[in-house]
Amino acid sequence: MNEENCVIIVPTHSSYLDVVKNFMILEKKYWSDCKYKIIVAITGEDISVPSINTLYCGRNATLPLCIYLACQKCKAQYYMCFLGDAFINSKVNNKAVEYLIHSMKKNNLDFLRIRTLHSMFKKKSINKYMRYINSADRYAHSFIAFVASQKFIEEEFSGVVTDLDFENKYLEMTTIRPRFYFENHAIVTKRIFDIYPGIIKGKWDCWIYFLLKIKNPELDFKTRKILPLKDNVYCWCADFFIKFIPDTIRKKVKKHTKNKMMVTKD
Repeated sequence: MNEENCVIIVPTHSSYLDVVKNFMILEKKYWSDCKYKIIVAITGEDISVPSINTLYCGRNATLPLCIYLACQKCKAQYYMCFLGDAFINSKVNNKAVEYLIHSMKKNNLDFLRIRTLHSMFKKKSINKYMRYINSADRYAHSFIAFVASQKFIEEEFSGVVTDLDFENKYLEMTTIRPRFYFENHAIVTKRIFDIYPGIIKGKWDCWIYFLLKIKNPELDFKTRKILPLKDNVYCWCADFFIKFIPDTIRKKVKKHTKNKMMVTKD
């Protein structure tokens, strides 16, 4: 089997395939010269999607396991992973993406977050496009959009682990003293991918919905409801302030937000 340089994996639940279809429309629109193979790894119901390369991973597979199984199915040096609602909303510079992949190999990186993140600590730069992750950088190991080596995926996602488990594992490290820089984990410092995560608890983020609809009228927005503005504002505030509050309070806020969203789900 020939090994690919990079493969794109979109892990998703079958109930979010309408969201993934919108993701694919935007990917083709704004990244028309993308040369990487795309695999949509599905958990839940076994549903095939015409014109989309899908891999069914089982009814109860977690999203990380979907990535792992897709990794085993199609061997590559690196895997670029997007959640189905990580909508690309502007032109992607393919040469810049190739430079990122090349830089990962050159610097022996295993993980690269491809959404920018402000750091309150001194930056340890790798090149003009990326820096090393500081252990105190909260949510630097985001599951929304990242590039990872085959080794990283096999070590992190082969067991019974959820995307929340993955993020919490590295979130717990933010309390470790003394602080340190991960030797092979990095984050981009330039906005190469203009990504708009658009779904909150199964509903459209009302602000992202507005931005996407104006620029991309060809998308189908009618398949799911829009989150009420008051709930949206609550989530925005929680996401903003949670980055700066102590860890014990953070967990309580996350739990309260989750419970609140469950109550207002319908």
